[in-house]
Formats: sequence, C-alpha cells, structure tokens
Amino acid sequence: MAVTAPPTINALPAPPDPNNRATYNTLAYPWSVALGPYSAQLNAVAANVYANATDAAASAANSAAQATIATAKASQTAADASATSADRVQTGLDRAAAAASAASAAAIAGAFVGTSDSSLNIGAGSKTFITQAGEQYSAGIWMTAVSRANPANWMFGEVTSYIGTTLVIDVQTVGGSGTCADWNLSLSGPRGAQGPQGIPGVLAGVATGAVDLLTGAALASAATINLDAATGNRVHITGTNPITAVTLTRGPRTVIFDGVLTLTHHATNNNLPGGVNIITAPGDRAVYESDGVTVYCVSYIKANGLPVAGVSASLIRSARTANASLGVADKGALIDITSGTFTQTFGAVATLGAGWFCYIRNSGAGDITLDPSGTELIDGLTSYIMYPGEVRLIQCDGTAFYSVILQSFTKTFTNTANFIKPPGYFAFDTFGLGGGGGGGGGSSVAGGRGGGGGAGAGAIRALILASALAASTLVTIGGGGAGGAQDAIGSVGGTTSVGMLLVAKGGAGGGAGTAYGNTISGAYGGGTYTVNAAPTGFLSSTAGGYYPEYGGASVSNQTSGNNSPCTAGDGSLVGGAAGGTGQYSSYQGGPGGISRVPATLSGGGGIGGLNAQGQDMVGTFAAGGGGSGAFRGGHGGYGCGGGGGGCTAGAGAAGGNGGGGLVTISGVK
Repeated sequence: MAVTAPPTINALPAPPDPNNRATYNTLAYPWSVALGPYSAQLNAVAANVYANATDAAASAANSAAQATIATAKASQTAADASATSADRVQTGLDRAAAAASAASAAAIAGAFVGTSDSSLNIGAGSKTFITQAGEQYSAGIWMTAVSRANPANWMFGEVTSYIGTTLVIDVQTVGGSGTCADWNLSLSGPRGAQGPQGIPGVLAGVATGAVDLLTGAALASAATINLDAATGNRVHITGTNPITAVTLTRGPRTVIFDGVLTLTHHATNNNLPGGVNIITAPGDRAVYESDGVTVYCVSYIKANGLPVAGVSASLIRSARTANASLGVADKGALIDITSGTFTQTFGAVATLGAGWFCYIRNSGAGDITLDPSGTELIDGLTSYIMYPGEVRLIQCDGTAFYSVILQSFTKTFTNTANFIKPPGYFAFDTFGLGGGGGGGGGSSVAGGRGGGGGAGAGAIRALILASALAASTLVTIGGGGAGGAQDAIGSVGGTTSVGMLLVAKGGAGGGAGTAYGNTISGAYGGGTYTVNAAPTGFLSSTAGGYYPEYGGASVSNQTSGNNSPCTAGDGSLVGGAAGGTGQYSSYQGGPGGISRVPATLSGGGGIGGLNAQGQDMVGTFAAGGGGSGAFRGGHGGYGCGGGGGGCTAGAGAAGGNGGGGLVTISGVK
C-alpha cells in the first residue's frame, strides 16, 4: 500500500516575553489564538504517522505468507514429478474398465429394445407383437410401443407373455388412433400412484369480456339424470323417458330438452318452479343449481313463449274429427271431438306418467270409444263409449286412467242398436216412442172418399237406475206402419223397447176409404207399459181417444161426408200424433195432428193437400197431412201417423207411412 504524506504544521507567532512588559500584551493574544489550529495540525500529523505504520505492518505479513506459499508449491512440484510415471500406468487400466462397462450396458439395453411390423389397431386390451427372439422380456414388466412414422401413436401396458418371437402386452393407456405396423418396442416403468387432487379453483371477479359456456355431450333422459357427469355447462337431454330426480353438486347447468317428457317435482331431488310437474317440449330450456342438498330448477323457459304454471297457464283446445293417440304433449288440453264416430286411443300410462290429465268433449253427433293402450284400463274397463254432449276429465295415476263427468250426454236411437252403459252415472233418463200407424188408402168406389189417418204411437219416459242396466242393453226401435193401398187399411206401427225395462207400442193403421156417406173406421193409439206397471192404452185410448196422457193419439170413426173438409188428426200430450184424413179431389185433406212429446221433440202437424199430396213430416215430430184426389197421404214424423190417401171418381191413392219410433237416453249424475 502507498505511503501518505503528513499534513503541514503552520509556525506559531512570536511568543510573549513575561520579562518584557512593553511587548507582552501585544504578543500574548495572537499567540494564544494560534494555539487552536496548531493543536489540530499536530493531531493530523499523528494520525498520518499511525496509518502509515499500520500499512507497513500489513505489507510485511503479506510478504511472509507469499513466501510460505512459494515454498509449498515448490514441494508439490517435486511430488508431482515423482508421481507422473505411476499415473500413466493407472490411466491405461481405467480406459479398459470403462470400455468393458459400456459394452455391458449396451448389451443390457439391447435386450429390452426391439421392433415389430405387426399391424395393430391402437386401443386398450391384449395386443400381440411379432418381434425378435432372444430378448429379455418377461411377464410383469412394462413396455411402450411407439410408431416410427408418427410418435404420437403409441400404446403402453404390461407384458403378459413372451415366447419365441411372440410378445403379448396388456395395453392400458394409448395415444393417437388408427392402425400401425411400424412399432419400436422399449422397456418402461409401471404407472405410479395418482397424486393428491389439487384445491378446486374459484372463479371470481368481474369478467372484462364475453364468457362462452361449453356445450357438452348430450345425456339420455332417464328416471335420474346426472348433471355432474355433463362435459359442459350446457347439455342437451334426448329421449322421452320421464325424469323424477336430478344429480347435481353445484352447478349451474343449462339443460335443453330435445323431446317431450315429464319432469316430476320433488322437494329435494328435482325442485321445480311452483312445485308442480312440467311437460317439456322440444327446445324448452331449464337452468339447474344446487346447494349440495337440494337440486333446484331456478328457471324454466318454454320454446313457444308461454308461461309455465304446471303444464300451461292456458287451456289449449285441440279440435279433431278422427283419432290421434293422446300423448304427453296433450296434458291439460281440451280434446274437442266435433264430428265422426271413431275410437280415441291413449299412450301407455307409464309414458304419460302420474299426474297426466286432459279434457275430452264429444260435441259432435257420433259415438266416441275411449280405448287405453293394450290391456290398460279406464274407470276399471278396457273401453267404453262417450255419447254426444258428454264432457269428461281424464286422469292418469301412472298405472290406469280415471275420469270425472263434467257434463252428461243425450243419445238418440232411431235404429235398433246396443246401448253400452258408460261408467260414473247414477241413473239414465229414458224416453221411448213406438212407430206411427200408416194412413189408410183411398176408396176405389165411384163417388168414394179418402182413407183415414194412422194413429200415433205410444210413448213412455222412465228414470232407469244404472244398477238395473246391464253393461250392454238392446234398444229396439219400432218401425212406422206402411200406408194402406187403395181400399186397404194402414199397417200397425212397430214396438219400441229398451231391454225389458221400457216398452212403447206402435199406433194402429188408418181405416180404408169408403163410399160416400159410409163410416171410415177409426185407428187406435199405441199403448205403453213397463215391467212394474200394467199396460195402459194398449190398442185403446182414454176418454174417447182424444189426448191420452201417454198413449198415442187415436183417430175417431169418420163419416164420409158430402165432399166437406175432413177432421184433423188428433194430437197427443206425450205420444205421437195422428195423421190427417184423405179427401176427394175437390177438397183439402185434413192436417196432421200436433205432437206434444217433450218440448225439444214437439212439432206441428203436416198440411193436408188440395188435389195434392199431403205434407210429409219425416224427420220431425209431427203427423202427415191427408192426401187429396189421386195423391197419397203425407208420411208421418217420429212416432206419428201417416195421412190418409186421397181419392177420385173410381180410384183411391195410398195412405202415407207412419213415422218410425225412437229412444233418447240421457245420463243422470
């Protein structure tokens, strides 16, 4: 280290002389002032001297150390020189050992490496490779087969066996796909144990851009769907199997339904909005979340835009005139059958599910047979008929169908047929009307007169208990009596019955025309009877034949007058009316009687002809008018008599036919 020069010390001024009083005071002050700087300069010089001495001591110690090192190096050089010869001998031995070790390692490595040209498809399971013989492969070791052309194609597994040139590996993990025939085979270690699962990440904060939901693979509908197994936050549900439970740990999951199915509400496993079941439609969406205990459907949006309140907030009317099997999508709908006679079928109860319901209304004139699928039952029956006017609420409990009658029916029979008793009724209000008698034919006698009108049929009304009716009851409808030919009486109307519980007799035929001034025979009204009552009005009438209570209207004996207008046919309170009398061509035939059957069936009589046919009343509830001249009498309506035939000089016309009977049955709840 370099030596530092000492600082300069300034000389002191002349000191004061105590023996010289004249200069003492003058010199004392400057001299005392100079002592301060002088002391500081002395201290600086002392510090410089000390520092230079310390540096000198350190330099001396360093020189001694360097001398020691030099001595040691000289000794080492001598030792190295003496060992050089021995080192050269050892070096030759080390190189020989290294070469032997390398050769051994190469031999071992080669024993676990091979190739195979076997054409194998990449996949798990047992794979057989044809490779080189004499390798060190053995069962239990792990190997990897890698394609030489594409290292991304590989298989990893445990050796099952190695015999000759055949190596069998149980492949457990693969990479890539396809079939390869260029395999490099090498030794691998077994797969280690799976490490502990890391802490799940938490998505938090505010997104500064769009976050797209991943649509995963579709899940098939089933009683329980596992949304934890979904491969994306959005998932499609395919199929139509009802869903009663949902598995979800957290969520949310957006579910898109591709088909029609029932979502069943459950307080824990499938908590639906409003606590009611939902019928899905293609395109409907639901959002599910879970707190780990309860799985909630927090939102449900229907594809058609309608609100969700159970099945629907609206009652949808579905009008139809032919069968279309009722399915899940018809839940809650009004099925309005406006016309036709057909069988209405249902989907299987297992498919419709518990809680399914609909309304069915037969607003047409046909008969609709309700027929569940296969052997399934509705109200305990395999099928039954809904007659016109009836409305039912149909419900499914998952095993069978049940109904509630909302509006009863009225069925009218005009032809003989079976009445199939529908379930759910206390009794049946039944009205029967026999066939009307045919009008008599006009006279062929010169100067003769027309035939008499046919009598009205008997009628009866009864309340029949449902328990008194069999499952199927024959309803027989009496036909109208045929009108009589020239000079012949009309035929008797047929008898109408409902099993043996209700019978209404037909009216008698009108009398034949006769010569002027003679009596035309009257025709008696049809009587009625029931099982529990004696016959009333049977081929007879009350009080002169006019207006019997239930018997059909009779026609009194008529006198063939002097070409005067004939008497009108009699009316009836309940039974059918009588037909008008026929007349000579110069005069008008008598009008048909007025029917007084129940108000909804009532009607006025037909008009008599004036040298013309009497008015036909077919399809109504009125009697036919009498004919005039060469023209026949009018045909009667339901249960009413036909008009008598007219006549001319020497010729008579036929009487009109009586109207056929009918039966009406109305359900009483």
